Amino acid sequence: MTYSTAEMVAAILQDHAMARVVGVDSRTGGGGGSPWHLDIFYRLTKEPLLSRAPDAPALQMAVRRCFRTGKNADVLLENTGVVPDILHSPSRRDLLEGDVDLITRVMNLFDK
Repeated sequence: MTYSTAEMVAAILQDHAMARVVGVDSRTGGGGGSPWHLDIFYRLTKEPLLSRAPDAPALQMAVRRCFRTGKNADVLLENTGVVPDILHSPSRRDLLEGDVDLITRVMNLFDK
């Protein structure tokens, strides 16, 4: 249930064997980049082709790319995401009571 910076933290912790990643899906969102609006590129470059007409839709591009390390060396975080070490199938209680079973499962990992 994460994306972007939180996803980068999960990848770092997993790649450096600092923590196990618990997820509720087969992988995270695969964001990994830093989205910049086209307007930023225009302000930085003053390139006329990058200027946006007043009625044009907004456009974003990913600027930074994140490569993983360790057992995932050279794998891009973008479009790949982080595969959890432990997969938790959300329960009805998770959905209706604020992830209580997920939290209990994670807390039980500290007892081991």
